[in-house]
Parts: sequence; structure tokens; C-alpha cells
Amino acid sequence: FGTGYATGADRMFLVDTLRHIGRGRMSDFLGPSGGNYSSDRSLGSFGGYDEQELEDQIQQSAARVGVNGDQALSDVNAFVAGINQYIDDVLSMAEGAEELPVEYAFLGLELRPFTRRDVVAVATLVFSRFAVGGGGEHRQSELITGLDSLYPDDPETACQLWRDMRQADDPERPNTTSLRFETQSPATIDEDACPLEEGFFDEYPGAVVLDAGSFEEIDILDIEDCVAPDMANPGDVECPNYRQDVVDDEVSLAELEPVQPARRMSLPLDARTQLALCSVEDHRAELAYDRALGTVEAVRLALSDPTRPRAMSNAILASGDETESGDPIAVFGPQTGYFSPQFLIEFSQHGGGVDTRGATFSGFPWVVLGRGIDHAYSATSAGDDIIDVRVLRLCEEGGGPATRDSKSYLYNGVCTPMFERVEEWTAETNLTTGGTPDQKVARTILRATEYGPVFGTATVGGEPVAIARQRSTYFGEPDSISTLVTVSRNAMSDPESFFEAFNGITGVFNWMYVDADNIAYFNSGLLPKRASGIHPDLPQWGTGEFDWEQTDTGGLNPEFSFDNFLPLESHPREANPASGYIVQWNNAQAPGFWANDSQVGWGPTYRSVMLDSRLQAFRAQAGSPLHTRASMVEAMIDAGTTDLRGEAVLPEVFEVLGDVSDLEPFAQDVVQMMKDWVANGPSGLGSMRRDRDGPGLDAGSLRYEDREAVAFMDEWWDNMIGELLPQITEVEDLGVMVGGRHNAPGG
Repeated sequence: FGTGYATGADRMFLVDTLRHIGRGRMSDFLGPSGGNYSSDRSLGSFGGYDEQELEDQIQQSAARVGVNGDQALSDVNAFVAGINQYIDDVLSMAEGAEELPVEYAFLGLELRPFTRRDVVAVATLVFSRFAVGGGGEHRQSELITGLDSLYPDDPETACQLWRDMRQADDPERPNTTSLRFETQSPATIDEDACPLEEGFFDEYPGAVVLDAGSFEEIDILDIEDCVAPDMANPGDVECPNYRQDVVDDEVSLAELEPVQPARRMSLPLDARTQLALCSVEDHRAELAYDRALGTVEAVRLALSDPTRPRAMSNAILASGDETESGDPIAVFGPQTGYFSPQFLIEFSQHGGGVDTRGATFSGFPWVVLGRGIDHAYSATSAGDDIIDVRVLRLCEEGGGPATRDSKSYLYNGVCTPMFERVEEWTAETNLTTGGTPDQKVARTILRATEYGPVFGTATVGGEPVAIARQRSTYFGEPDSISTLVTVSRNAMSDPESFFEAFNGITGVFNWMYVDADNIAYFNSGLLPKRASGIHPDLPQWGTGEFDWEQTDTGGLNPEFSFDNFLPLESHPREANPASGYIVQWNNAQAPGFWANDSQVGWGPTYRSVMLDSRLQAFRAQAGSPLHTRASMVEAMIDAGTTDLRGEAVLPEVFEVLGDVSDLEPFAQDVVQMMKDWVANGPSGLGSMRRDRDGPGLDAGSLRYEDREAVAFMDEWWDNMIGELLPQITEVEDLGVMVGGRHNAPGG
């Protein structure tokens, strides 16, 4: 209850925004804009749940996880009651209560009660951004057909380039553990297999390559200008559900512990506009207005602007043998993107059997990244492959030829209708939407109930097909609640109990653990058991013959069982590695554990090598000094401001160049400048993009050391790719590239 109240007081508007985003209804809350609609398309395709489906998932998850389910429901109910008490105090202007957050007053929004469905909606958003991997097999199919068009008479070259770009299990890549785990489903990927070569589909009859250029994504939103119902004239498009909010929709509830509701109130007009009516000399209104606009824009950019850097969490752990104190040391760096206010919220919980402190996603009642009485833990996104693309053979229930518009598909030989639902709302204009009028939004949700959301169409051999995503965690967003209840009660005390506890996290994360004697690593996720005959890099037929062991993942499923997924023993993990270190920066889990179909960057040049090189260089100094907290923190900070291209690629370039005495003097000077940059750092590890002696927070006065080398690096890099890797630029020009180019710090 207290955590809920504090969350409301500290992050009210952010959490309100997040609960709408998680529903794919950002425009329902913040109005008509391209960024809001982009978010709605993404989350609507990822989840697209209605209110009853959110509520039903809570009941389903509580039943799935056993004894901790009841405690989880109690925790969530108390958390929601705390938020609603805060809302009640604000709206009733209770003595000592805070004022209504300025965003509501200036955007004309109503502060509405919370429900536990909102916790599931926030969980859906968290999973979509941080806890999934895979689901890009159709992009690999497009890459294959693109390479075939570039090398129409040379499939061997096309296949070799595909394998080089894929890097499914590169033997030279940095892994989190050195222990080998050929434990996925399938256990390995045949690096020699290629769909352009004869015999491939005999070996992989469940694999599909879409016809070249045939894939078309379905736009789930239909948007048009509308007029408020009381202002509409004949012929006008009337705004649907005007001045209403999806969070108020009625649902059917099971027998539950009652949740304290907030009173539905609005502040009186004079109170809501009090700031706006301040005197000219009082700048509070102007500051409040700027804050409201800034908060909305920050959230919008963080979620939907592709130019924003993506989150890159990291962690380094050293065993007691490697430290001056003899105790293990961990430095954790979880990142969740550029939100303001920050997506994460920190709190300390004590009482009722709970003793924990740390951070969680705003809108969650439990610490997710933090510490207990005698241990600490953190996470990075892992990207294990828990999403597969399914190809559905379209049909017409009444007979006749199928088209891309058909809404039925063949499953086990039966023409089966898709689930279809159309929802409408009004994206109401406000101060942040630049004069865009109110707009009617109609969202169409299509699902193949055996698999999941239908997001596109294509052709195979000229015949129309639908494209669906099958996600192991679909309709199970709250299924990790057992672990969060366990951890909040300090029910782990060593690596083995840590493995057991975090095996209950269904999202794909790398978890790190430290206590007084141990360091440990565990890779979590609900990893599917796939059928034989499929290739995990390519789309799979969704006709019934090649189903996962867990079937019917496209909706609520009373027949669901965790036994239908890979057990704890199949998950990469290690305690107290012989190396003395655990290094994680979203890099690969273990040797033999192949990368998901969309992860093409796990090669020998990966950012985690910058952490490892600094840990090792410190120990290699004269006298073999042992690590302290300061040395570990410095290693992480230095790696975070280092250009990977300078540290890992330029030395190879220098070796190829060899003796440069025959170059022009200016070119010789440039080569020497770059060598100096690469070496200008502790233990000769440079390539930094930072101002070590800079003016603190005066960002306008910051000046990179070696700034000429940094500028040259940024200009030279793309030119080098164009000159030395024309086969890559040809793929980029076709628009079928999977992955992208390196994004340097500050780039």
C-alpha cells in the first residue's frame, strides 16, 4: 500500500502514461500525433488486449504459479489501493495532500482510478521493450531472396554472405559463461544449411521462404478526423467514446480481495486553472506549462523516436579472489532508455516479511533490480528466441479462392476463422498536438488463436498467406509474479536458490547475483520446445504439423503448462567462474547457445570486450593489484565512453596498413593521430569519447580529448564500409538488411 502511494506521489503522470502505452492506447491519453500512433501500432500488435483479457491474465497467472499466486494478488491489490488513496487525496484536496500534477491541468486530462489491470498493461510494455527476442524470421526471408537477386547465378556466394551476416553461433564471440550450452530447441543451428541450396527443404520441411517482395505489414489503425458528438452535423464523422477512457471499461471479476477505489472526482474549475491565472510577475504558470510539455515529449521520444539510443544494460562482477577486500564486488548498470522522469523508480520496502531495496519499473509493486538482506541482483536484456513467425495458408470458410483479405486459415486441414475485434476511441487534441483536430481511431486486432497476432500478409509460390507471431509469453504477461514475490521475501541465499528463483522469470533476461561469498549468472526466459523440421532463422508453417510442444498460445489457455518449455537445466548459468569474473553487456549467453533470428551482432567485435579488457588490464599492472570498488567502477565508466571501433577495429587496420612511410605526409600524420588516440588511456586502452577534465555539468563547454581523431573516425567509418564492403552496401540499398551499422557514443 505504501509503495503504491509513494509511486503515485513520485511518478503519477508517468505511470498513467505507461498504463495507456502498454494497452496500445497512447493516443487515447495524449492525443493525435505520429509518435503516439507509432507506439499504438507497436504495442497493439505486441499485445492488443482488451480490459477483460488483462483481468483474466491476472487470474490465470495466479493459478499457474501456485502458492505464491495468492500472495501476489494481495500485493497487487494493496499496491493499487495505495495509488488510489493518493488519487483520492489529491482530488478531494485532503489536508496535507499534494496538488494535482500540472500535466493534468494543462492537458485537460482527468486523473482516473487505477486497477490491477494497469499493472498488467505496464508489464506488457516492459516485456515489449526489454524481455523478448526473435520474431524477425520474415526479415531473414527477405534477406535471402534479396541476396538471391544480387547473385542469381551464384547461390554459393549468396549463402556464404548470408551466413557471414547471420553470426548465429560465432566461435569467437564473447560469452557470459564459458560453459557450453547446446540446450536450445533445436540444440544447434547448421551453419552450412542454406535455403538457396538443393535439399534444404527436404531437411527442413517446416521452413518457409516468402516470395520476393511479397510481404506487406497490416496497419492495425484506421485514423480519420472527427467532430465531437455535440458539435457534429449530418455527414460529419462523429468522435467515438468521446471524453471516455479505456481504463474505465467494465470487466467481470472473480472472488477477490476488494480493492479500495478512488472517488471519481474532478477538481473545481478555479482550482484546476489556478496556476494559469497567476499574476504576470509570477512565473509558476509558465514553468508548469513547460514541465507538462517536456514530460509528454520526453516520454514520446523515449518510446517512439528511432534516433534515440536504445538501452544497453551492463554488469561486471569479481569474485573475492580478485578483490583487495577478499569479498566479491559487483557493479551493476541497468539501463531503460531516456525517460524524464526516469522509467525506473527506486524504493525501500520493509515490513510484513518484506525486506528489499532497489529499483523497479514505475507501476510495479516489487523491486526488480536491487538487494535483499544479504545479497544483490541485477539484469540486462538477453534476447533469447521466444518469438517465431508463423505462415498461415489462407482459405475461405464458404469455399472459393483465398485472397490476402481472407480471414481464415488452414489448421490441421480445417478452414479456421481468425479472431477479429475492432475497437474505437477518440484521440483528443491538446496543447502538445500542434493543432491537429480530434481524430477517430479504429484498431483491428487479428489473431490466429493457435499462435498469436496476425501482423502481415505475403505470398508463397504465388498463393496468399497470412503472417503471425507466436510468442511464448503472449497472454501470460504477469506470469513472473512468483519470482518477484519470492525475491521480495528474501527467499534466496546462494547461487542454487538464485537459479531456482529466477527460473520463474518468463521474460528473457541475463540475471547477475552477488552475496558475501559468491557471484553467479542465470539466463531466464520461457524458452519453447520446437518441433523437428523447422529452421529457427526462417518462418515456419502454421498449419499444425510443426507446432511447439505448448499449443494454443494465441489466447487464454487453461491447458498451459510450464513443463512444455525448456527446464532450468537448459538455461545458461554459472556460479563462481574459474576466471574470477562475470562480464555482461547484452552479449551472448554461452558457447553453443545460438542468437535469435534478429540478433546479427554477436560476432568477435562486441562492446562487452571493452569491459573485459579493462578488468584484465588492471590486474596485469605491475604488482598484480587486486580490484577495489573504485577500480571496478572506473572500468565500467571508461568502457561506457570508449569507441568500440577504435579499440577493436583500428588495431586490425594498422596491422593491414603496416609501414605507411610511402603515404603522403598528411596521411601519415592521420594514421599516427589515430594510433595516439587508440593508446591514450589507462593501460594503453584509449579510443575514448569524453572530456576527463571537463567543466562538470556545463555541457556547452565540453570538449572531447583527441577530438580531431574522434571526428575523423566518424567521417572515415562509413567511407571505409563503402570502399571495402560493397556487398554490404548493396544489401542496404535493397532495403533487406537485418540489423544496422555501429552507433558510436554520441554518434
